[in-house]
Amino acid sequence: MEDGGRELIGVTVAAVVLIFPMIAMDRVYEIGSAELPAPQAGLMALMAQGIVGGDMAWPLVITGIFLAVGLILINAPSPMLIAVGMYLPFQSTSTIFVGGLIAWALGRALDRREASEAERTKATNAGVLLSSGFIAGEALMAVLLAFIVLASEVAGWLVLPQIADSSLAGSLIFILLIYMLIKVPLRAMSATGPDVKME
Repeated sequence: MEDGGRELIGVTVAAVVLIFPMIAMDRVYEIGSAELPAPQAGLMALMAQGIVGGDMAWPLVITGIFLAVGLILINAPSPMLIAVGMYLPFQSTSTIFVGGLIAWALGRALDRREASEAERTKATNAGVLLSSGFIAGEALMAVLLAFIVLASEVAGWLVLPQIADSSLAGSLIFILLIYMLIKVPLRAMSATGPDVKME
């Protein structure tokens, strides 16, 4: 089978399988709500409706164009990241900022240890892999909880226990995650063995 045929089968199977998690997520969290925001999709829908309906907010679009030109002229390191950050919800941009602070703290720790370029690469790769695992795990857990909530409508014994919100517990977990995101890369830097390469 040619590569084009394999890709067609892969896309078709993914579309058929992924529709069920999407339905579950929409029924439980409601896609586009505060619990499950879809800022990029909402922005594209707003643009499309403005173009088709003829009520595009041109002053905002033109302002964005001039802002982009200004960022390019001042040689901003990442104009696209700045633009993306402007329409993402605060909870997303704030976590990205915290991630930057953690990366800065890891960099300072590597400076204090006078790490070589190879050691820095190993530590960075380990941190990226760990962060990616946290992101994937959070997404999978959200899908799993959505299916459990839907199944609890049929099987009452699956109803999840109500746990009171605890800022203290959340803060402790957050501190643990920060510790892991710094400690694990430092251990990976010191570990012997083949380097983990990020493609």
